[in-house]
Amino acid sequence: MRWPSLESVRKRMLANFLRAEPPKQRPAEAIDVRVTLTPEEALAGGLVTFEAPAYYPCPMCQGSGVDENFRCAFCAGIGVIEEHESVRLAIPPMVEDDEEIEVPLRGLGLHNFYMRLHLRVVMH
Repeated sequence: MRWPSLESVRKRMLANFLRAEPPKQRPAEAIDVRVTLTPEEALAGGLVTFEAPAYYPCPMCQGSGVDENFRCAFCAGIGVIEEHESVRLAIPPMVEDDEEIEVPLRGLGLHNFYMRLHLRVVMH
């Protein structure tokens, strides 16, 4: 699984907050995840849970990277902090091998990124 770099997310977040670059101008990038299911799991569907990085504006400098004219010590001047969130995604019943599900990641502070689940159905 390849997650976007913190610097890449920071640049996009600041552009979105400052409106220097409208969010729609940049095409969304996929974060590809492979999920392997048994035939029984594919038939029944269910939830997939994993830890994902979540990016939020720094609470000390409000995303500017500066606190009282100095580089913010809390976020090291980046303006963004990284936390980890548990993400639960519903897999619908009766999925087939090589099916893909796309999920937006705006709720994790990842603007213009989405997760693309590649479902593989394999025997035990």
